[in-house]
Amino acid sequence: MSDQSVIGRRLRKVDGSAKATGKAVYTDDIILPGMLHAKILRSPHAHARILSIDTSEAEAMPGVRGVVLGHEMPKRYGIIPWTPDEQALAVDKVRYIGDGVAAVAAVDEDTANAAIRKIKVEYEVLEALMDPKVAAARKDLVIHDWNPRQVEKKGNISKHVDLAFGDVDGALASADVVVRNEYFFEGTTHAPIEPHCAVAQWEETPESDGTVKGKLTLWSATQVPHYLHRELAAVLEQRPDDRELALLLGLARRAMNQPVEALAALDKALVTEPSYAPALHTIGEIVLAQGGEGAEAEAAEWFQKAIDAVPTHARSGVQAAKLYDALHRYGPKRRVMAQTARSADRGLPPNDRAHFLYDTVMAFDDVGRLSKAAEFASEAARLEPGNAAYVSMAALAATAKGSALDGLNLLAPVLQRDPTNLEALLARARIYIDTDDIAKGFIDLEAAKTVAPRDYRISLWEARFDLRLGKFTDARTAVTRAIKLAANSAEPNVMLGRLDLSLGDVDAALGNAEEATKKAPYSASAHTLLGDVFVRRGQLDKARETFAKALELDDEDIEARIGHANALRDEAAKSNDPGASAELAQAIPLYLAALAAEPKNPQVLFEYGRALELQGDLPAALSLYRDAASLDEKDPRPHLKMVAAYLEQGEVAEAKASLERGRNIEMASGVKSAEVRYWEARVAMEDNRIHDAVASLRLAVDMEPRNALYHYWLGRALEKNNSLYEAITYYEKAVKLNSRLAAAHRAIGWTALERHQFDKARQAFEDYKESAPHDRSIWVDIGESYTRQNRDDDAMNAFKTAIKYLPDNGQALLQIGNILARQGEEKEALAYYQRAVKAEPTLSAAWCQLGIALARKDLSSDAKKALERCLADEHAPDDMRATAQDILQSR
Repeated sequence: MSDQSVIGRRLRKVDGSAKATGKAVYTDDIILPGMLHAKILRSPHAHARILSIDTSEAEAMPGVRGVVLGHEMPKRYGIIPWTPDEQALAVDKVRYIGDGVAAVAAVDEDTANAAIRKIKVEYEVLEALMDPKVAAARKDLVIHDWNPRQVEKKGNISKHVDLAFGDVDGALASADVVVRNEYFFEGTTHAPIEPHCAVAQWEETPESDGTVKGKLTLWSATQVPHYLHRELAAVLEQRPDDRELALLLGLARRAMNQPVEALAALDKALVTEPSYAPALHTIGEIVLAQGGEGAEAEAAEWFQKAIDAVPTHARSGVQAAKLYDALHRYGPKRRVMAQTARSADRGLPPNDRAHFLYDTVMAFDDVGRLSKAAEFASEAARLEPGNAAYVSMAALAATAKGSALDGLNLLAPVLQRDPTNLEALLARARIYIDTDDIAKGFIDLEAAKTVAPRDYRISLWEARFDLRLGKFTDARTAVTRAIKLAANSAEPNVMLGRLDLSLGDVDAALGNAEEATKKAPYSASAHTLLGDVFVRRGQLDKARETFAKALELDDEDIEARIGHANALRDEAAKSNDPGASAELAQAIPLYLAALAAEPKNPQVLFEYGRALELQGDLPAALSLYRDAASLDEKDPRPHLKMVAAYLEQGEVAEAKASLERGRNIEMASGVKSAEVRYWEARVAMEDNRIHDAVASLRLAVDMEPRNALYHYWLGRALEKNNSLYEAITYYEKAVKLNSRLAAAHRAIGWTALERHQFDKARQAFEDYKESAPHDRSIWVDIGESYTRQNRDDDAMNAFKTAIKYLPDNGQALLQIGNILARQGEEKEALAYYQRAVKAEPTLSAAWCQLGIALARKDLSSDAKKALERCLADEHAPDDMRATAQDILQSR
């Protein structure tokens, strides 16, 4: 063999020794004086239009030397010359997950990483094409729409290339066997010793003619230096011989006169290249195999990155879903299941595909979002038309999308083959109940009960059936039976707790919520129920903590989002200026996020409307209530919300009109509503029609005997009707049903004062303090209880406590003045009367006392003015008005 021949010979790697001994210098080993570090902000979306980029916070950070955006170097390039479809950084839109959007150069990596997190990018998310066949066929959605020729002629095909070697047709025709199939090969990538890295240095040399010559040098981990040389020169619009090698970092460097390094860690390098999905998946498997604290969460992130990069990489999606389930992160679990299901035809074997689709549908049905998974349910039934469970779920999904007839048609052949199929019977009952065909729904539920008498799901649907008919007692009985049948399931407890809460039995709801969280500590719905109970009990700190737990379990739980916002809103309502409070400022974005997620959810519209009321924007709130009403013309509740809003604004005529619309809906339904009776009573009380109010509230209490709020307001109406002892009975029933109904405790306290039961009154006021710890005005009530006992020292302490928290509480200032006057401290008393009228100019008793106190010295103009204010106010105490009259006449 010739010495010059290389065939059959093992040749020594020229760089082997340097790499094995650690002497090799990689790009990341290069450290230049004053070197900055660059990082790239990458897109989280596969396809989105860039609406705006705000870099102000990043640029203002200490240690940040510069930020570069795509418009500074918009020229397109491509490794293959005839396909220049790339840009150094995205300009108009992003076209894959990991597409670069902005670059930051800073004094160190940590600062650069922190800075890119400060950059705010607003995207308009566009439809993404995940399948090359679909992309090739779509002419209406062109990814590279910047090129008119691409739009008009090519669609999403970059270039047509036909390759043929030999006589293909002849070979096929003469072959003994021809096997035709479609094969899919996973993307692959290298496993480099060094990560993607580049270091750029700009040098300036003065020329003899006075100009400055610039030179940009780049050290890059690349196998195509000449391609890089050519494309960089094109992007920077320079001749190739003007520079050696460079990257976008060179542009940042040119502005800052310092060298720059950009290092992409392995996870960032892999996620920016879709072909790297198998490598991402393998990293996830390695992390999971190594174990340790946080391994499951970290592995799930790697599997998620893999499915983000290649949606057909189904095994990554399946594995991520399993890990999210084990981690009790149900929102990400549903999202990755849906993401995987959309490409299940390419990523899963046929025998596994239908089962995975069904599991995905069930995950959405569990949270009441079945319509979002209708396409998966339909595909599962198509793949296995003989599977009754799959067909039943497809029927329910079709109904959720508004096609109940299609759903019933899907179930018909299943029940013809097997009239006792439980899943099909339950599905048909659900469809009938949802479409108000109550009689047929009842028949199917009875048939299902015969087939499986111990299946608790039947009892739950029976309860929903009863609720549709307004049979609350029967519904409670059915849910209680479900609890006995499903000893370890929290679902019946959650349903019973919701029923209790809707009927005003807050303490019973608390018991069921606590039992549900005990049975299922990782149930988001159980924690959301508990949070709602805490809101009703006024325990807002506990409520926020509980909603946070629910959202940790399921970040898509709309009820938890709304509950969290409601807790903040109710906290804001306690402040002196609710509209300007920090709590309301925190609540509004939560409502907007919920509204963006579910723009046609009436509950979201209701609660956001209440927040806008608190801001003082009643027209906007009423608009939301009307929108909610238009979503369901059979629901009187939006109109009743408008009644409440109008009453708060003192617009009784408008409240009556809204109440009438609610009544009309109630009459058309044939089902009497306790809530309608309640608002009838509230309107009647505003009209001073106390007898009508009492009658309506008695009906409401009869219909919902465990509603604490109705009992409280019946007590209020009876007290106005001079039926004090009966009023007390209803106040006491209210606090038995809801031990934290603060208004009822206060009412009990004042009725006790009227009967000179001072200890009982103060105990009620103490109960109020516990129920409403933020309302310091109760100290005025406590002070009044001592005043009526002639215990001036105790009263003084209580009133001073009140003004410690509420310096402008006119009633407390007035009472302190009265005590001082009784003690002969007339000068000090006068000062408190003056503070009282300044704090509350409408407080008539304060004007009376001020005028009387001033007149003791002489009838000055100030004294006369105060006495005249006293006489002019018909709400002023009669004895004080008489004294004022005598003083004015005698002088």
